[in-house]
Amino acid sequence: MPHSKEHFSMRKLIFAFIGPSGCGKTSIIEALLEKYGHRLSFVKTVTTRPPRSPKEHALYTFVSTMEFMDLLADKRLLQNGKAFYAENWYDNDRADIDTIFAAGKIGICALLENSIATFREAGYEVVTIRVRPIGGHDGRTEARRIADEERERNGPTPDAVIENDFSDPHGLVRAVNGAEAIVRRYA
Repeated sequence: MPHSKEHFSMRKLIFAFIGPSGCGKTSIIEALLEKYGHRLSFVKTVTTRPPRSPKEHALYTFVSTMEFMDLLADKRLLQNGKAFYAENWYDNDRADIDTIFAAGKIGICALLENSIATFREAGYEVVTIRVRPIGGHDGRTEARRIADEERERNGPTPDAVIENDFSDPHGLVRAVNGAEAIVRRYA
């Protein structure tokens, strides 16, 4: 039975993709948004890191460190400035998140593992989906690989795990199909 918009906004459901840098989280999210944009909305991240490509402006709000600190002082940031990764600040604007639920949609995003507890403490229902990369070349630096492994070791147990096989030409399609099945199960 389909849920009403009111049901989604009351639930405050967010699908959070976790996993190492470059594992395909954003590609999977973009594919799900393309198919389910009428039900899903991206939870943008506020960050001090520079954009890597023009299309990232749909996923991030890029700010200076001073602007980030102003948002923090105004108590607009959900994680209270706790997410510092790879020399940059990351957080989420509460007003942006609440706009998603006011529209009767479900949130979807990539999060660092240590951010999940903060979202849950704020009253959001977070379904975590770990993207595990297999095959292919790992382009991460040694420091980033170690940081990713530490986050996975110390992070919460995910609700679901999907594999993105970089050695398989259909690996991303299979990962998207796996994520889609999870979205349908919870939504």
